[in-house]
Amino acid sequence: MSKVYDRVEWGFLRSVMAKMGFPLRWMELVHDCISTSTLGFIINGKVLGEVVPSRGLRQGCPLSPYLFLLCADSLSCLIRNSKKNGNLLGFRCSKGSPLVSHLFFADDSLLFCKATVGSCEEIGRVLNVYEKGSGQMVNLQKSNITFSPNVTQGMRANIQAMAYRVRSGYRLAMKERILEACSDPSIDQRWWTRLSNLNIPPKVKKFIWKCCYNVVHSLSNLYVRKVAGSILCQRCQKGAESVAHAVWWCDKADLVWCKTAFWGRLRRFKGLRCYEVLRDLAEGLKKEELEAVYMVMWGVWLDRNEDLHSGRCRPAAALVDWVVGLLKEFRRPEGPYSLPLWLLRLLRYGFRWM
Repeated sequence: MSKVYDRVEWGFLRSVMAKMGFPLRWMELVHDCISTSTLGFIINGKVLGEVVPSRGLRQGCPLSPYLFLLCADSLSCLIRNSKKNGNLLGFRCSKGSPLVSHLFFADDSLLFCKATVGSCEEIGRVLNVYEKGSGQMVNLQKSNITFSPNVTQGMRANIQAMAYRVRSGYRLAMKERILEACSDPSIDQRWWTRLSNLNIPPKVKKFIWKCCYNVVHSLSNLYVRKVAGSILCQRCQKGAESVAHAVWWCDKADLVWCKTAFWGRLRRFKGLRCYEVLRDLAEGLKKEELEAVYMVMWGVWLDRNEDLHSGRCRPAAALVDWVVGLLKEFRRPEGPYSLPLWLLRLLRYGFRWM
């Protein structure tokens, strides 16, 4: 939670105490304690000004931790009620053990649920109800999602697409030990190792990572998060704008790829999901070719954004030349011949795939 003491609504605290059966006189005394405090500003060693708060618990008051526990118990009650209704299942530590749906500690809260879209939506609903009632706000910058090794890569991507938003800053706890234990062979450790070893800008690697996990802000993903009103591609008007559609199958993207020698190979993958195309390309291309493909993908995506938001886009040939120039500039410290001549010709003139 963010600024837990400062956000507590006094009316909510009073309602919780009434629900728990505290005497009216006790509730009045507690309210007098928390509502009569004032805040001052120390400037150059002097206390100047005075602020009378309308909510919150005073830091340092010995009563504040206990009052906050009363508020936090309401979140626990919401989770238990959702578990009772069958909306959250929790997990079992061992066969025959009770279901555990949440654990609250002094400075951490753990929520457990089945890795399904419905369970994630239910957790979001519970937190939303708690936030509206108590005045609290979940600190999304410090929130993590950790998956069991048995969760498929496809389900991870779906849940991540729900949870990950730039504006909220969710961080996905995809640690190396979890990836190594993943039972889904579609994206194995060799692919990640090869990606990290490519000689391309880090921002391009990050973009490819986002494509693989389907968290790029395509219209399909934004529609799921209720940010976009339609999933129809605004550039070609011919289908839903998934990540794969935006970087490969859109008519505007098609014009760019036709200027390279990779389009004939890419056509074979049409209809596959983005990470499947990336995996197959990584298995069939040389290191320099894979770097070129990833750079063009990134360039197509940037051009798409420029087209949608500013109404400007480069001609296909100019875009390929621009990407080649960026790659040369990035490799310049390694020497004037770091970009092979055959690769320049391959990108610029679109030699046929051999």
